[in-house]
Amino acid sequence: MSKQTTTLIKGLAILMMLWLHLFNDAHVGAAAPLLFIGGVPVVSLIARACNPVDLFIVLSGYGFRYTFYHGDVSVRLQFRRLLKLYICYWLTLIIFVGIGSFVNPANYPGSFSKVLLNVTSLDHTYNYETWFLLPYAIVSIFARRIFQLQNKIGNLWSLAIWIVLYLASCFVISRNLVPQVPVVGDVLSTMVVCVKFVFPFVIGSCLYDIAVRNNGLKLRWLNTWKALSLLLLLLLSHTLFHSQAPNPLYAGGVTILMNNISFPSTVDKALSVLGKYSMPMWLTHTYFSIYLFSSLIYGFRYPLLIYVVLVGVSLVTAYLVMLVTKRLYHFLFC
Repeated sequence: MSKQTTTLIKGLAILMMLWLHLFNDAHVGAAAPLLFIGGVPVVSLIARACNPVDLFIVLSGYGFRYTFYHGDVSVRLQFRRLLKLYICYWLTLIIFVGIGSFVNPANYPGSFSKVLLNVTSLDHTYNYETWFLLPYAIVSIFARRIFQLQNKIGNLWSLAIWIVLYLASCFVISRNLVPQVPVVGDVLSTMVVCVKFVFPFVIGSCLYDIAVRNNGLKLRWLNTWKALSLLLLLLLSHTLFHSQAPNPLYAGGVTILMNNISFPSTVDKALSVLGKYSMPMWLTHTYFSIYLFSSLIYGFRYPLLIYVVLVGVSLVTAYLVMLVTKRLYHFLFC
């Protein structure tokens, strides 16, 4: 899987993310859906097929596995890579918490402890959707150990062990023994979420090993139309039988099928641009859709129009944030 293909799949993942947060059951009522099935808005049904977190983690596992063999995933360099992500995150806080202090002063910036906890990503009261940062950072730091264990016991045993731990973490969360999203100061909940992240991470690393052995993830018997049909069936099955347990396998399946689809050049370019700016889009879009400008975004009423507007403003904002992030990172390390 080339870097270009990875970026393209990230583009799909961020489109899933924005759709999910706009039209899930909690927020779809703010729009004016036109189509319903069994009394449920179609846009809400589509949101159930959106699984961006696991898709991003599978791609991370694939990319880090490549770096493990061809570069360095030591703790020191992982901290440096994560710093770039956190610089991007801190810039979004400066921008939107600053705006929020005028638009929503009841919640922004808050007490000194609230500021400190959000800056360190130990808490996510400014933007709930940034909860993934801390567990993602922890898994990234331990990537080398995860891969060393995988090399020692083999891919099948690695998948077997981590799927058991993943299902155990899902069970613990489903029984409300720990919250699904890490809570500040709750070490147990953070550990459970980290364990939950490792299984899709290992799926991604196993996909890299398969790609190395088979000279890519393209399957000889699978042309574009077959892969696209299977992808649509996979999305439909995830919509109808929505469950958290198979999410990593679902993300792995989407990754394989996307590698076997040749998109028109315009679609390819659009997804690549979105993939390039996917992380700052993730960090900023809910400030527009939920926390600061929800009445403006949902004021466009119709789901497709709402969606296009959110994608547009999130992409422009992400471009500016990424531009400043690169310059700051270059100033610090180059």
